[in-house]
Amino acid sequence: MNQETSLPSATAGRALRIPILAAAIVLGAAAIVLARHYERPDPPTDPKAPGMFVGSDSVRLDNDAPAWSVIKLGTPQPAQPRWTDPIPARVVFDERRASRMGSPLAGRVTAVLAERGQRVKTGDPLFVVSSANLAELRNDVAKATLEQATARVNLERVQALVDAGSTAGKELLTAKQVVAEADLALRLAQQKLVSLKVSGSGDTSFTVAASRDGVIVEKNLAIGQLVDPSNGSLMAIADLGMVWVVADLFEADVGGLVPGAKARVIVNGTTELDATPAKVTLPASAVMSDGSKSYVYMKDAKGSLVRRDIKAGSVSGGVMPVLDGLEPTDQVVLQGAILLDNQIQLDN
Repeated sequence: MNQETSLPSATAGRALRIPILAAAIVLGAAAIVLARHYERPDPPTDPKAPGMFVGSDSVRLDNDAPAWSVIKLGTPQPAQPRWTDPIPARVVFDERRASRMGSPLAGRVTAVLAERGQRVKTGDPLFVVSSANLAELRNDVAKATLEQATARVNLERVQALVDAGSTAGKELLTAKQVVAEADLALRLAQQKLVSLKVSGSGDTSFTVAASRDGVIVEKNLAIGQLVDPSNGSLMAIADLGMVWVVADLFEADVGGLVPGAKARVIVNGTTELDATPAKVTLPASAVMSDGSKSYVYMKDAKGSLVRRDIKAGSVSGGVMPVLDGLEPTDQVVLQGAILLDNQIQLDN
């Protein structure tokens, strides 16, 4: 009788998995060991150009290096003076050589006798203003004149009475006091009228005249316009014998500017003028002005501090360029010139 024996299927499966797991563990351990000893090869490098040796901040070439076919050497050219690109600029007149005229009284402009750009001389009529205030000032003068005349007649009468013994002497003192007050009132009224520095054009009109020779550079009035002293300047006259050309530069361009640098001024796109460089410079406080001229005080051969007229440029940073009138060796009063000015005015 034949008999067969069989194992349960679960028991057979477990027996098979045990050898497989053991083999996997052995292979994993082997892989780890091999990975630790593996060295990655260096990436391929670009081949160096023949005859070229590159350092951290330099390159050296052999005489026969192919790179010489594209590299050229030469010497620098001497630097030549050159002008910058054109810079927008504007012409500015010297305020120290200019006069501004306004209306000394309130009124209405009835005539404009000069235009911008016109050359005028001292005393030339500029514009006419009709003003009721002018009539009042003239009436004040007329009234003061009449009161003065009346006071003088009364003084003569009282003097005659005193001389004849018909009145007391104190009446004469009173009459003289009245005359003195009338004289003072007339002088004040006349001074108010004269201080306007205008010429008469009628009982209620006056004409403003040019206070200096020059060219009219500003005009801010028209016929029919109401004006008064608060309007400030209505016309400006300037001496254009010397003007300033002012250009606005970017900060990065200022570094190239130095005292004495030449400038070329192009007017209307065609006319070219070379500006004059300064001979010397002075602190602005050393340069005085009387409204028409600039001057300094300098030490002469005898040791005196004397006035010297100069031609000055535009102040910049507290420094004034002197275009003419001084030499680098001159001894100039740099501080305290105003004291000399004041002393001269007090003594003269």
